[in-house]
Amino acid sequence: MDTKTRILKAAEKLFAERGFDKTTVDAVAHNAKVNKAMIYYHFKNKNHIKVALFDKFIYEVINLIDTSMDELLDFQSPQKFREFFFHYLSFWEQRKDVLRIIFMESLKKSTKESSLFRFMDIIIKNEEDKIIDLLKKRGISTDYDKTLSLIADFFTGLIPLFSYTLYKDQWMKHYDVSENEFKEKFFQAFAMTHLAYHKTMEEQLKRKG
Repeated sequence: MDTKTRILKAAEKLFAERGFDKTTVDAVAHNAKVNKAMIYYHFKNKNHIKVALFDKFIYEVINLIDTSMDELLDFQSPQKFREFFFHYLSFWEQRKDVLRIIFMESLKKSTKESSLFRFMDIIIKNEEDKIIDLLKKRGISTDYDKTLSLIADFFTGLIPLFSYTLYKDQWMKHYDVSENEFKEKFFQAFAMTHLAYHKTMEEQLKRKG
């Protein structure tokens, strides 16, 4: 593992455990087992480390969407969508610490742009371009309500996935539910809300086309 990667991994662990504000550059250097000067060789400051973590995560999400868009939009094949969905959940769980940092930072009272909305804007813009391209290839109208789509993607899509990832272990322990049952029920709930919205939207667009 190269030095920059070690620094990012150490920062991710500490930011998730202690919070960004309570983590010092000295602590990151100690955890990464590097000289403090080496951190400033790779990063301007602590905030630059956080931005690099978020940018890496955004790249990974975009790459996942790029390689799975057909499955993501194949609402007529429940099994294919189901397989993709559980693969997607696994991806989020593996990056739980980054999600925790983004979520904690987004709840701060600040005049700065929320990291959560920056993440949302980049992901949705990338996803929207690909959705429009695929709809055109299928001969389906692309004249849909963009604001409604943003609301649905954020409040019935992204936030539930965040909540699942961050609260899953606590929720299962509190309600004494097995992981397999929890995953299955979560998928059913997601299908009844976010997936139902996309199915309805596609049917409406087909009628317009």
